[in-house]
Amino acid sequence: MKNLLAILMLVALPAHAEAPGDFAYAAPVEAASQEALLWLELPSAVYEGAVRADLGDLRVFNAAGEVVPHAFLPRSEGAKVVEPPLRVPLFPLRGAAAAGLQDVDVRVDRTGIQTRVTLRGRETAPRDSVLLGYLADLSALERPMGALLPVFAAEEGDLVTKLRVEGSDDLSRWTLLTDAAPMLRLASGGEKLERTRVELEPRKFKYLRLSWPTTTPTPELDSLSVELAPLMAAPPRAWKSATMIAAEKPGEYAFDLGGHFPVDRLRLKLPESNTVGAVQILSRAKPEHPWRPVTSGSVYRLLRNGTEVTSPDLAFTTTRAHYWLVRVDARGGGLGSGALGLDAGWLPQRLVFTARGAGPFQIAWGNRSVRSAEYQVDTLIPGYRHEVALDQLAVPIGAARLGVVRVLAGEAATRERYDWKRVLMWASLVLGVAVLARMAFVLTRKMSQPKQP
Repeated sequence: MKNLLAILMLVALPAHAEAPGDFAYAAPVEAASQEALLWLELPSAVYEGAVRADLGDLRVFNAAGEVVPHAFLPRSEGAKVVEPPLRVPLFPLRGAAAAGLQDVDVRVDRTGIQTRVTLRGRETAPRDSVLLGYLADLSALERPMGALLPVFAAEEGDLVTKLRVEGSDDLSRWTLLTDAAPMLRLASGGEKLERTRVELEPRKFKYLRLSWPTTTPTPELDSLSVELAPLMAAPPRAWKSATMIAAEKPGEYAFDLGGHFPVDRLRLKLPESNTVGAVQILSRAKPEHPWRPVTSGSVYRLLRNGTEVTSPDLAFTTTRAHYWLVRVDARGGGLGSGALGLDAGWLPQRLVFTARGAGPFQIAWGNRSVRSAEYQVDTLIPGYRHEVALDQLAVPIGAARLGVVRVLAGEAATRERYDWKRVLMWASLVLGVAVLARMAFVLTRKMSQPKQP
């Protein structure tokens, strides 16, 4: 009986209360409001120091060192209204080759539904006129533009150039929107590689002026369509350059990102110009884990007539991985000599917590022995709905941010250690079974002995 009481006492030992000093790193919360709920955006330091990929080793403490409830807000790229592109009127601009577009005066006259464009060039003879660019009429659009979709003439061959786009409301003062939009169209062996879509910052202008570098002939356009800007713009992504590490096989490039970031974009920086290759992207959480495929695609870096065009970012579903691998298709001859660069992009997570107790509050992370204490966001925020903005919820939520990160327990809290609680629990169970077996054995012996007269 004494042994059984000892077992019960061991099992009933109180658990160690979590304190900020048990974690590797911490940062104070700086809030201007005194709301009951506060939210903030997690910086890169949290992903770099956290042990768990799901940030389950993150805690929020008040001034008394007490843990307060927290949850992670879902982060979407915004609701975008998908609409077909709108074709806009397009007018060629011609003038003297040496003069350029700056010496071409444009006048637009409208009569009913008809539009007439009048060009007046300085010292321009008809025999000297060449195609300098195009004028697009966007005055009928009610929303800001988001992207341009030019359609080149059928007789245009291979094309590697950059497009210059300017906007104006009075045809007199022009605002530069971009002067380096890559335009690419290549064909070889029945295969085509084309990129003519031009993304722009959502802005509204009545007119656009399109032109190309003077070092290349101006290509002819058949038409121009415009995609309207989405009603809700996508939030900006955070980016980090990964560190190259030793790869296992030729044609492979391994990288260490330094943390479990929620990556959904990769940007490859090719070492040499005029390089085209097919790549496969793989990832893993630890060096001993096998590589898992993430996505694949084509990458390029082309230079023609002084204009360089690079491939767009590789997009995929959110992947939390510490290590990344770029596997290059050897049939294309590789990516040339030099070091390959890899940049990872992600949407920073937003954390919300209850301001229970006295401040200041602080967030601590980096502890291998703790379990996740995350709440469901609809449990923490009364009446929460994903489609409703934070400033429109019934319960007000104040904005905050993290201060300077400081080291607490450091790497000692992130190392592998024995789970003494689990060892003690199993030892207690084994000891309890042994005591019960001993009691059964003694009781069986007593029952088997003959009764004394």
